[in-house]
Amino acid sequence: MNWPVVAMPSVSYSPETNWSFGAGGSGFFRLPSDSLGRTSEVSFDGAWTLYRQWYVNASAQLYLTDRWQLRAKLSYRHYPDEYYGLGAFPNSESYKLGGHGVTMHLPISYTSKQFSFMAEPLYRAGGNNWVGGIFDLRYDAAGVRCPWLYASFGPTYLLDSRDCLYFPRKGLFLKTQAQYASLAFSDCTPGLDALNMGFRFTADFRQFFTLYHSTEEWKELVLAYQLYADVLYPMGSFYAPELMPTLGGQDLLRGFHRGMYRDVAAFAAQAELRIPIWKIFRADVFAGIGDISNFHHWTPPLVGYGLGLRCLFNQAGINLRFDVARNNVDRSWSELSSYSFYFTVKEAF
Repeated sequence: MNWPVVAMPSVSYSPETNWSFGAGGSGFFRLPSDSLGRTSEVSFDGAWTLYRQWYVNASAQLYLTDRWQLRAKLSYRHYPDEYYGLGAFPNSESYKLGGHGVTMHLPISYTSKQFSFMAEPLYRAGGNNWVGGIFDLRYDAAGVRCPWLYASFGPTYLLDSRDCLYFPRKGLFLKTQAQYASLAFSDCTPGLDALNMGFRFTADFRQFFTLYHSTEEWKELVLAYQLYADVLYPMGSFYAPELMPTLGGQDLLRGFHRGMYRDVAAFAAQAELRIPIWKIFRADVFAGIGDISNFHHWTPPLVGYGLGLRCLFNQAGINLRFDVARNNVDRSWSELSSYSFYFTVKEAF
């Protein structure tokens, strides 16, 4: 078999990591058991940031037969971070965790030392429809409060009619999952349940429209939007904050620090207008709105918006991405801290 391999260094920037330096690579091949001749991929990447965070990932998307594919990911990360609390008021003076009498002053600095493994076999039910399941296993040797072990599994439905994986110009994407999850703690403060259970529901819908067609490749005017929901229904004291639904970061609701807002449910909607400028360059105008909730209290709506610049990196449609974003909480136009800057590859969605 032919095994073309692509490898390259990487540089990125986000408010959560500062500058990040790393490398990645992919191997592309076709399995003889897939008579459709689709290209399978095995990839790896790793990076180190100026905040002394680092991670390594290995992932695969294998088209095993005409009907079956397998997606899998194995990763480890050593990630100094901060925990801002749950709910609408991050950075509040203190937070009593789970009603167990443990008061923590926020934000809390901690270092995640997390190993994770995910496997997702999918069966093509017809057309662009896939059904299957997911198994997700994670272990954190540190955590916000103590080490924990998380495992979840459940059914997956995928509909994908996009014309391109990295820069879609038409089509839609829908992925829904319902998972049963269990969470076990060790070496914790007395009073926290040893075993916690819950159900998690996620839905990710994206649609892409070409508003202006061009005879030149990658010169289309594209409108894209995404609807997203992540809901955790806990049974017992499901309080590993790192696992709670959250908003913010370079992909979902840009303009907010990733992890600053989290609770048992997160909802978001965002849209982009992708505008060709000149040759390999294009502009991007984006906005999003989201909210988190425990279904008893809701935050005021969180709104992020901004402008971006794209540079076409290769003919697969991968772009270098630079975004400048703001939000409706930090409203000062004159302070640099009210702006979020992102430099990375590939689109937000």
